[in-house]
Amino acid sequence: IIVGSCAAESNAATAMAQLADGIVLVLSAQRTRRITARRIKEKLEAAQAHLLGVVLGDRVFPIPEGIYRRL
Repeated sequence: IIVGSCAAESNAATAMAQLADGIVLVLSAQRTRRITARRIKEKLEAAQAHLLGVVLGDRVFPIPEGIYRRL
């Protein structure tokens, strides 16, 4: 497992993805826009990288007050 640089800012991530058996793309729910994620995915596909999946980080699921009181 290797943590690479930001794929949107650097071609190094694409070059490293070509050498890997597979890649998991980690996106930030707070910072990554949908169009940027799509461009990164297309860039990786053009480099023939094997995209295994995508993980969405920094996502918050607040508990509604009514449910929280019952816990």
